[in-house]
Amino acid sequence: MLVALAILSTPAHALQSPMSGPSLELGIGGGVASGGGAGSAHASLGWWFGRYDDEYALGRFTALLATPRVDLGSRGPTLTGLVELRRAMDLFVVAPYWMLAAGPTIADDGLGVAVRGGGGVKLRRSRTLGLTARLEAGVDVVSARVRPAVVATVGGGWSAPLRKRAPR
Repeated sequence: MLVALAILSTPAHALQSPMSGPSLELGIGGGVASGGGAGSAHASLGWWFGRYDDEYALGRFTALLATPRVDLGSRGPTLTGLVELRRAMDLFVVAPYWMLAAGPTIADDGLGVAVRGGGGVKLRRSRTLGLTARLEAGVDVVSARVRPAVVATVGGGWSAPLRKRAPR
């Protein structure tokens, strides 16, 4: 974990130029959410930007994503709409990242807010597609009750530079 944090905070120097593009990730898994055991699914859709070399999938970038999720447990479904800030670095095949997210949640016993933090990794199978693993933890506050949340998911992701900006 310390190596991943060091990599994400170190300046990137390669044949990179400022780029940005869309990102999509889908995942399923399980854990503890809304106070009980849960099956979980999420979809993250957003935009990334940073200094990047799209030929080698190398560079550090930031992404802003809308991440709706559903957790199915003994209490019934919980729907959460997270806004996620992600910081990542593609290292040819492996792309570790950390994330912070918050948003409204709808549970069987009321409305509330969810706050999450965590990290993950994408193992690239091509320049645009990869397998993903994600672990997030935080709390859901519903009807003035704090409920812990720890969820792990696996899935797939797609991202690509859509717009190349001229080097500075």
